[in-house]
Amino acid sequence: MVSVFLKPPVLAELLGRSTVVDLRRYPDYRSGHIPNAISIPFHYFISLRGLALYPPLGEDLSRLSMWLSSSKEPIILYDEDDCKNACRAAYILEHLGIDARVLEGGFETWRKHGFPVEVDGGHPATHGSRQLSYVKKPIDKTDMLKFLKKGDALIVDTRHPEQYKAARIPSSINVPWYLIFTDDGALKDDWRRVIGTVVNSFGDARVVTYCDEGMNSTLVMYALRMLGIKAECYLPSFNEWGSDPDLPKERG
Repeated sequence: MVSVFLKPPVLAELLGRSTVVDLRRYPDYRSGHIPNAISIPFHYFISLRGLALYPPLGEDLSRLSMWLSSSKEPIILYDEDDCKNACRAAYILEHLGIDARVLEGGFETWRKHGFPVEVDGGHPATHGSRQLSYVKKPIDKTDMLKFLKKGDALIVDTRHPEQYKAARIPSSINVPWYLIFTDDGALKDDWRRVIGTVVNSFGDARVVTYCDEGMNSTLVMYALRMLGIKAECYLPSFNEWGSDPDLPKERG
């Protein structure tokens, strides 16, 4: 399976031939960005309802349509340094039928490698003519309840073990994200070995990851896909599940 992650030297070769999107706040973008990147702050890729972050709808989805619906090549996304926002945004674009890649290590790693940085007002995005719509339904809590009832999906909690023990979705197993990624969003050199014994138990099962807010869990989802695992992510994650008193939880 094609990896969603691109290293800075690979992106450097693609500049001018691909749409590059800076997900940081606009003031950060103006202070320095990858050449020719357009600014689409991350908040357009999420919809906050209650405690949870859901896929964008309404006005935010219309803005994404305006900026991104005309792109024919894979869109390359980057955030500041940990890839979490970029991975979640890439997963949203997947549901909208748009191919996306993520700069491993984000803008900070790009800069540390000595690649060029622009400081200017930015580059306007080309306006698209079609309205984006979801071609694949995001997994919601109703789906999760069905998975629990049928037992036909392996649910992976990517949070810290302390959080997992305090409360979790029933039957989930714990694969903490930091076993696979460094703090700056790069895959660890030994990540395949670290999670190898767990992955071997997956078999052909469908895997659904979650965390607190659908960030770390998209990181792990993409890593699992690199190993050939059929992985998806429950984006509202435990911020939704844990705040609903009617949904079952396990503890201990």
